[in-house]
Amino acid sequence: MRVHAEKTISQRGFDAEEGAALTFRFQSGVVDTFLVSDNIPSPYNFEAGTGKNPLIGKAAGIDFYRIFGSDATLSVPDMTRWSYDGTKKSWLEPISKENIQVIDEVPFELQLAHFVRVIKGKEAPGCTAEAGLLASIVCDAVKEAILTGETVQIETLDL
Repeated sequence: MRVHAEKTISQRGFDAEEGAALTFRFQSGVVDTFLVSDNIPSPYNFEAGTGKNPLIGKAAGIDFYRIFGSDATLSVPDMTRWSYDGTKKSWLEPISKENIQVIDEVPFELQLAHFVRVIKGKEAPGCTAEAGLLASIVCDAVKEAILTGETVQIETLDL
């Protein structure tokens, strides 16, 4: 896996990562891009888009994530899936639209309830220690890429 990252200009005047443009190339060949920012006025964030954080107002009708894949595109939180299912992939074919139903609950409450069940031994953690370690390794690579301006190679780990 490779990662390249470009840090945005600080808006607050602190030496902190307020935003970045990230590019990942996975072993499979898939390329992902992410734009992250904690320093701009925008309704395009999880809390404002979903209204799931009671401390932050909801920006109705905002899709804050778009996940583009070779077979479909998904916008979040409206959960609209666009694809050429049943037809040839072509600009000349009609694209289909599907609205995926999701549970409308507060994520913070779901996370806390899951944590309590894990502590009581009633449920396994939703994330393994290995997955947490791998996420930390990727975050370290992003930080290294920001600091050096270089693309960072992450070696395959067998955990």
